[in-house]
Amino acid sequence: MTDENKNKLASNLQRLIKKQGMSQKELAVRMGASEASVSRYLHGKRVPSIQALYYLAICLGTTMDEIMTGIGRCELHGINR
Repeated sequence: MTDENKNKLASNLQRLIKKQGMSQKELAVRMGASEASVSRYLHGKRVPSIQALYYLAICLGTTMDEIMTGIGRCELHGINR
């Protein structure tokens, strides 16, 4: 994964966490990960595994696609909310 993609993923995660009103620590607890791992994802220093992406998506009420691309289901399918 390129640095640009890592930064986009990190930015998407930051936006989704803020949208949920969740702290980094709360997300880590909910997904059963260390706060350090979540911090690395949020700062683009580490890319989450597929399993971690799955848990992130569940905890953030979104899809793995939205975490990776920033495009939600509704936007992808042209649905207005």
